[in-house]
Amino acid sequence: MKQFTYSPLNKPEKVAEEWVQWVSQWKWDRFVTLTFNNAATKSPLRGQADRQILAAREKLKAWDARMQRKLIGRKWASNHDQRLFCTYVPEKATVNIHWHGLVRLWDVEGDERRRQLAKFDEWADRIWRDLVPPGNADVKEVHDDHGIARYTSKSLTDVINFEYWVAPDEFWRP
Repeated sequence: MKQFTYSPLNKPEKVAEEWVQWVSQWKWDRFVTLTFNNAATKSPLRGQADRQILAAREKLKAWDARMQRKLIGRKWASNHDQRLFCTYVPEKATVNIHWHGLVRLWDVEGDERRRQLAKFDEWADRIWRDLVPPGNADVKEVHDDHGIARYTSKSLTDVINFEYWVAPDEFWRP
């Protein structure tokens, strides 16, 4: 888990802008929003929010693994050159947490690319609802990489969201 403290040299807005520049270097195929749809009645204390976001992160990790398996096959964990390349950012961690994700297919072309994208679109919501019955997954095709990176970064100015964003290889096993 990343622990991060803002200082005068790394203001939240500057950190978010640099994150946008870093993420914009890749061509993204899909933007996904994964919701839990169980808004809290009041904002939890910081320690409770940490536990809440860790539980949400475990659901995200399980969804990511199931999507990898659905698209790549049962040996997905050892096929790093075929895996989905994804980054996820939590939003509203203390109220109604949800994840925004950017998804990129690795080195696939033609029919295989179309097959993987169709399968991703078909299974994203089904798999998420299996893990989080009241939740849903909204999948959109990406047409503006920089714009979607900027949108995804909007919650990074909140320290708790920044601490728990998921880097592209964070769920990978050796």
